[in-house]
Amino acid sequence: MTADGELLVQDLADWGWPAPAGVMIRHAERHVIPSAEEIDHVELTAAGRVAARNLGGRLAHYSELRVLHSPAVRCEQTGTSIAAGAAEGGAHVLGVRRENLLGGSYAIDRKRALARADELGSRFLRLWFSDELEPGLMRPLADSLREHVDLVRTGLETTTSGRLLTVYVTHDWNISVVREGLLGVRNEEAGWPEYLDGVSFALVSGHMQSRFRKSVRSVAP
Repeated sequence: MTADGELLVQDLADWGWPAPAGVMIRHAERHVIPSAEEIDHVELTAAGRVAARNLGGRLAHYSELRVLHSPAVRCEQTGTSIAAGAAEGGAHVLGVRRENLLGGSYAIDRKRALARADELGSRFLRLWFSDELEPGLMRPLADSLREHVDLVRTGLETTTSGRLLTVYVTHDWNISVVREGLLGVRNEEAGWPEYLDGVSFALVSGHMQSRFRKSVRSVAP
């Protein structure tokens, strides 16, 4: 597993560093989560902090940067580290702020959902996306995908800067929602989203597009 954002940076480079752009990424390397009760409080490892800061420096290719992050501590630490690295690289950081949607907005009953995820392991995601979980645990994939896309679309369409990148720091489940829902990339084939990797977005000729590796698709309004 790579944990330095190299794959994400390569995607942006292959795409010609489009702007305005957005990237929805998983947080940097974290410590082990000891229990469901502590899931939001686990911090980054020292290596994770360094990797996030280094990624920020590479994203300073964009002259302006803003960061939104999940309420989880590891996502906040990733966001502030990316922002610090970008500022050191010469980018103007417009702000770092919490966005609740980037947390677990898809969970109806979070406690029960986490318990079922522990029981089912990797099968949990497939059952969720196939709408085969018992009712009352998770919102349908399409509903969660729509609100994530709307968040990014608003960011792209309301910017007045031609060199702005918005970084959305979130979790592997969120990345899986967007990656499969938009691009048809399943975890079973691509593997779980890696630290500091995710999906990129841009406005191309007025139309929103998404990208993960060689998969590039327009996003319907």
